[in-house]
Amino acid sequence: MKPTLLTLFLLLPFFLFAKSYKGTIYYKGDNRAVNLEIEMPFKVNAKQLKVKINGKKEKIDASTLAYMDIYINNGQKKIVFKRGKISHFKKNGEIRKRQNVDVWSMITDVRENIIISAPGLMYDVKKQKGEEYILIIFDPTTQGYYLSKPDSDILVNTDPYFDESFESKIGGAKELLFPECEDIMERFAEAQKKKKKSERLHVLLETYESCLTK
Repeated sequence: MKPTLLTLFLLLPFFLFAKSYKGTIYYKGDNRAVNLEIEMPFKVNAKQLKVKINGKKEKIDASTLAYMDIYINNGQKKIVFKRGKISHFKKNGEIRKRQNVDVWSMITDVRENIIISAPGLMYDVKKQKGEEYILIIFDPTTQGYYLSKPDSDILVNTDPYFDESFESKIGGAKELLFPECEDIMERFAEAQKKKKKSERLHVLLETYESCLTK
């Protein structure tokens, strides 16, 4: 699930210049696709997406979009971003409403019925040894990934608060993320016994896929 990227924790001076890249945006509801150019870098919580259509600069309301593709390395590589609401679930299944914030996140893996995406503060395109990469400026206070369903804009944050555990946070969101597997947390607990803590997300996803096939 590790994306091809460079990781920095500080906003450095090389963000002074914006550049546009070919891309495609997909609207919510009808999944209508529009080919255009997308300006990089962009902030994940920006309410408007800066684009060029037929060479003319325009701004699009980001809340109307579901996904977008950006093409790098002369179109040889496609990076997919998802628009959604960061949602921290409580153990009882409720969402901490103050965390319900719209953001872009970069998709790093797609499994059966589940999407994994990487959080950040800003995304940009950088070149190293002649090859372009997506660079993510991470929030140093946030770890983990987002989990979501393909047809939902709710991004479940897997990073637990100090008074939570990974199991309680994911367990609170299990009806949304894993409706086909009622005993997902019991299966996960068993599968995780002989695994490292750092492997828990991978173990959870493998457990879910196993449940879907039985």
